[in-house]
Amino acid sequence: MTGDGKGADLFACTGGAVKRYWMTTRTTPSGGALVADSSCSYVNGMMSMSFRRPMAAEGPNTVAITPGADQTILFARGGAGSAGSFAIHPNTDRNGQVIDFATLSVTEASKKSAEAALWMHLICMILCFGALLPWGVALANRTRGASGGAWFKLHRGFQTAGWCIQLIGFAMALWHSGSNGGGHFGSSPNEDAHGHMYIGLFVVILTTLQPVNAYFRPHPTPGQSKSIGRWIFELVHKGCGYIAVVLGIFNMSSGIRLLSNQSYDDTVNFVALVLTALGVVPVACFWLISCLKRENFMARICVGLVGGSMQVSQDSESGVAGAAPIGKETK
Repeated sequence: MTGDGKGADLFACTGGAVKRYWMTTRTTPSGGALVADSSCSYVNGMMSMSFRRPMAAEGPNTVAITPGADQTILFARGGAGSAGSFAIHPNTDRNGQVIDFATLSVTEASKKSAEAALWMHLICMILCFGALLPWGVALANRTRGASGGAWFKLHRGFQTAGWCIQLIGFAMALWHSGSNGGGHFGSSPNEDAHGHMYIGLFVVILTTLQPVNAYFRPHPTPGQSKSIGRWIFELVHKGCGYIAVVLGIFNMSSGIRLLSNQSYDDTVNFVALVLTALGVVPVACFWLISCLKRENFMARICVGLVGGSMQVSQDSESGVAGAAPIGKETK
């Protein structure tokens, strides 16, 4: 490789022959020039490739071997039956090293830094699915019945903010995938990345539909039992909300795992883990404390932020507080 991002001088065993390619983008190589006096064979589960090349560059689209200078060498191997075509290599079947051909000293190649679009995607999705949406669900479930419709205001505020931020994160994912040869949802580096992308798409669609079905919700009539339409709405709205949050957290963790599989440096992994912990741990603690004691200090702080107070009666689960009846907007 040139080391400055201008290209890679690639020798590959494909189609039973060694060919030389010049690569500047993350796309499948095409064409290629046959390398004289080279060999390529797959025998007894072993792939063997041998070739010779001059030390000097042989034109503009080649890289010279310069003894005395550190040069980056990337290498990868394919599995059985892969000699006839190119394929993306799993993380365990590829590596990089920095070599000085004068002394043959070898060091590990540095990992790549995260691109701006990836940073934006990572931060937005962790903020959304690691904090905002889980908080919105937890507050709706555990502070229902607080005075002044506080739970409804909190739920709507957190979910609206999460919905907006996830759209930004989704747009950043499309931008990053397209600029790195991913082709959006048409292809992916590996099966894990494919699963991450499609689960992410499903969750984005699911969360986007939530405010739509909430808008058309049937309002209950005070003093009367819930209608069938209201029962159906609550089942769909709550069920889809729980599914979206659970899948979002799962997909968030799979995305962090992909950072390592795709050879990003430790900085982006560390930041992702720290942000995830800062988002998930507080809401998990709130949920646990609220299950043990509904009127707790965290709940009082949360409902107090929107002008409510924790005055929960025995009917709080149905959304009606005896001490402070909740209006229709909280339904």
